[in-house]
Amino acid sequence: MLGVPADAVTKADRQAAKAVGFGLLFGMGARTLQAYARNNYGVTLSERDAEEFRTRFFAAYPGLRAWHRTRPYGATDTRTVLGRRRLGVEAFTRKCNTPVQGTGADGLKAALGLLWETRGRCPSAAPVLVVHDEIVLECDERDADAARDWLVECMTTGMARFLVRVPVVVEAGVARDWSGTPLADHSDADAA
Repeated sequence: MLGVPADAVTKADRQAAKAVGFGLLFGMGARTLQAYARNNYGVTLSERDAEEFRTRFFAAYPGLRAWHRTRPYGATDTRTVLGRRRLGVEAFTRKCNTPVQGTGADGLKAALGLLWETRGRCPSAAPVLVVHDEIVLECDERDADAARDWLVECMTTGMARFLVRVPVVVEAGVARDWSGTPLADHSDADAA
């Protein structure tokens, strides 16, 4: 979208890409995208920039444009891939949002179920917080890597149940606390 080589992408570039990707996925027009980028990602776009991003985005993802065109006019029910429904949806952005965000929620709940079913894999770890598409585990420091791997596996498997034609990529990190303080490299401690 930005014409920047992958190895030169900055944090600001990623924020702009998130705003554009999520905003346009959910059917926003240029003006709505402009406000969404500013309010949710701190990205300032001119209306012309927003329109240019829309043009590039839909040129890169013509299947998404075609999917948008299948959204019915007027109030309608929407469904997730699993079949959960939302009744009487009128706004175009909600007609686009519900199948995507709702299916993401279905996958997240499946991941939580898998964490419960397989909790013996990492007995010191427990889910303590779930926000949107994130699960926070707390565990003993010595189990941090195992907990991360277990979480990634459960999230990938949980979501893959619903997205059979779309690759599922999960990112997970290890930190000392919820603010993201890096965990000291325990390989040094093991060597001492």
